[in-house]
Amino acid sequence: ARDENPAVAGGIMKTLSKILVNVEEHHDSTQAIAKAVWLAERSGAAIELFCCCFNLSVRNGYLFDREAGLHAQHGYLRKVEERLLNIASSLQNQGLSVDVDVAWDRHHCEGVLRKAQRYGPDLLIHQIGVHSRLGHYWMAHQDWQLLRECTVPMLLVKAHQWGRVPR
Repeated sequence: ARDENPAVAGGIMKTLSKILVNVEEHHDSTQAIAKAVWLAERSGAAIELFCCCFNLSVRNGYLFDREAGLHAQHGYLRKVEERLLNIASSLQNQGLSVDVDVAWDRHHCEGVLRKAQRYGPDLLIHQIGVHSRLGHYWMAHQDWQLLRECTVPMLLVKAHQWGRVPR
C-alpha cells in the first residue's frame, strides 16, 4: 500500500515550484506552514512565508511626526520579519528552500493579493480559523475576499493536521 494519495503524487505535485504561505500576524499559522512543508518535501517547491502587517497603534501614535512614524513602522516590520526568519531557519535546516517577506498594509487581503501577483506562486496556502463560539470553522470576510479575488490556486486549510493520506 502506498502512503501517498495517487492524485497528489501525480500531476499536481509535479507542477508546484513556488508555494506562498499567508502567515497571519495575530493567528497561529502552524498548520498552514506544516502543509506547505509537506507539499514542498514531495514536490521540491520553494516556500515563501509572507506576513501582511498593520498596527493601528503604531500608525496613530506618530500622526504629527512622519519620520518617527516610519521608524516605528520599520521596527514593527523587523520584529515580524525576525519571527518569520526563525521559522524559515528551522525549515532550511530540514533542507527546504524558504524565504520570507513582510509588508505593511492596512487592508490585509489586498496586501496578500498584491504579494501573490508579484511573487507568482503555483499555490497560495491560507489557514482559516475558528470563527464561532461553538468551535465551528466559518469563513471570515477576509477568507471569502481572498477566495473570490485571488488569481492563483489557493489551498484553504484548517488548524488540524492532515492524516497519513491527505484528502
